[in-house]
Amino acid sequence: MGFRAAPSRELLPVWVLISGISQHDGLDSRQMNSVPRARVAWFCFCMSALWPLVSVAAGAATQIDQVYVVVNEEVVTQSEVARELRNAVYDLRSRGETVPPLSELQQRVVEQMVVQLIQYQRTQQLGMSLDEEALMDAILDIAKRNKLSMLQLREEVQKSGRSYDEYRQELGRQVLVQRLIEQEITQHIRISEAEIDEYIELQPHSDDRLEYSLSHVLIESGTNPANALVVAKNTRAKILSGTPFEVIAAELSGSALAANSSDLGWRNSEQLPDLFLEIVRTLTVGEVTRPIQSQNGFHILRLNARRGDGSYVVDQIRARQILLVANEISDESETRQRLLQIRGRITAGEEFADIARLHSVDLRSRALGGDLGWLNPGDLVPELERVAVALPLGELSGPIQTQFGHHLIQITDRRRQDIGEQVRRHEARREIRKEKFNRRYDEWIKELRDKAWIDYRLGIEN
Repeated sequence: MGFRAAPSRELLPVWVLISGISQHDGLDSRQMNSVPRARVAWFCFCMSALWPLVSVAAGAATQIDQVYVVVNEEVVTQSEVARELRNAVYDLRSRGETVPPLSELQQRVVEQMVVQLIQYQRTQQLGMSLDEEALMDAILDIAKRNKLSMLQLREEVQKSGRSYDEYRQELGRQVLVQRLIEQEITQHIRISEAEIDEYIELQPHSDDRLEYSLSHVLIESGTNPANALVVAKNTRAKILSGTPFEVIAAELSGSALAANSSDLGWRNSEQLPDLFLEIVRTLTVGEVTRPIQSQNGFHILRLNARRGDGSYVVDQIRARQILLVANEISDESETRQRLLQIRGRITAGEEFADIARLHSVDLRSRALGGDLGWLNPGDLVPELERVAVALPLGELSGPIQTQFGHHLIQITDRRRQDIGEQVRRHEARREIRKEKFNRRYDEWIKELRDKAWIDYRLGIEN
């Protein structure tokens, strides 16, 4: 569904993204990160899509290459193993990890190369292929996640000593294998509600400390504390009227008074100053403090959510949207203009739901008249989230552009909800999925190896 935020990712190579741990059941994206097991990670790091971005020192004069291992009808050469071994050492050192004995690391690297080759051969047996558009999407995604332009990406590839064509070919293979794993493993994982109930029952009771999700703004006193207090009171009034903290910060930073504003994230009692703690403990979710004076000035806090002791209280919104996407017929400007015309029709009295069913390209919400259901903080992409939190109930937004297209949104309801049980069930589902994936992945790799002809010409077979 095009409106939801993608789980937050570190700048990881493509191989790290094939762990198969789905996050389709997302609640709060900050609660739903999954981590592959160590042996899957070992497979990931050496064969990553960012290999070509690792600069490896040039070796000495090459000798006649030798075949290291034969996998069915293809070979892995000694120079290829040496190259990937250097990459593995570089990768471990760059992450501050201890490099194991080279003989041990070389065996692991060779095994990973064999597995990768077997998997790619499987894609060819099934007739899988990758078109140019899909490959370009993968390249653009890597460039975006690493904050590189396409030109900068090419330059990094060239620095690694490989050609851009080699990089494209290698990445194309990895994308195919990612699709293979999705096809043969991930999409076949099923988790029942009974399994979730059993998992929760078997887990020890958690006595987590209370944690608070807070927004904060500071109005510095400077040389005129009285004036700062007036500004702080006016600021609180704006926040109570629905103005987001980031908007308040932007306004204050342009004044003579210095201001700091930030999402403090989740803090437990040990991470909060005593000045704040006693007050925060008395707040209900959504409540805003009166100005709190310190040596630096006046602080204003808002409690966004609270969790711990089995509870997880958040402010939810119910929203609906109309999504339009530019295409060959309508460019970005024309798409935005069309959305403005649709907005005019709705403000003139036409039903939002009727127009959403006719025009929105988000297939899932379109059938529901654009209804996105109840949303938790972090469920929407940031561009939509910023507008949604400040949008008055029932008011229609202007066009909002995101990576998914152009949106109109409307907030139809708000409520405060304890989603602790939902979070526990999601976490249980995530852990069960991870266990099932890892178990099935190991079985699948063993099946592929058993069917393959593998002849180690150099070194010792694992």
